[in-house]
Amino acid sequence: MAQMKAAKEMKEKMDARPLTLEKLKGKVDLKWFGHAGFKLQFLDAKEIHRNIYIDVWIDNKDCPEEEKAECPNDADLILVTHGQLDHSMHAPFLCMAGKREERKIVCTSEVGTYYELFRKIPPTFIAKMQKGGTKDFGFCKVTMVAADHPSTCVGPQGV
Repeated sequence: MAQMKAAKEMKEKMDARPLTLEKLKGKVDLKWFGHAGFKLQFLDAKEIHRNIYIDVWIDNKDCPEEEKAECPNDADLILVTHGQLDHSMHAPFLCMAGKREERKIVCTSEVGTYYELFRKIPPTFIAKMQKGGTKDFGFCKVTMVAADHPSTCVGPQGV
């Protein structure tokens, strides 16, 4: 019961927080979140501030402390290259903390199904792809390329 109350309070706090955008320093800003995590920021053709996160793992030792204090809520796209936890575990948090209506987690079909079943992310927030495919999100296109790396997701009871 205490966990449910804490989760409800955390959600209320996140919902009350306004959209927070970092000031752009150039045409395209790149921020490293440690490990393999990055954030791309830019103005699209309509001058809308866009934010794309890639493989962000907030718990890693090199992630900036200010990012650990409050989950960013400005994601338009959250790209997940594969399901290993150091690349995929914080995508659901970035998505559900988000304030952008059209935000999406972009990942393989298998990782997307994992998020739906075990992380309870609504399918409307997931854009499933397979290697070789390209999706047009209006302000950018994402192409999934082949990479030689194993991919796993660990769910309840080791599933």
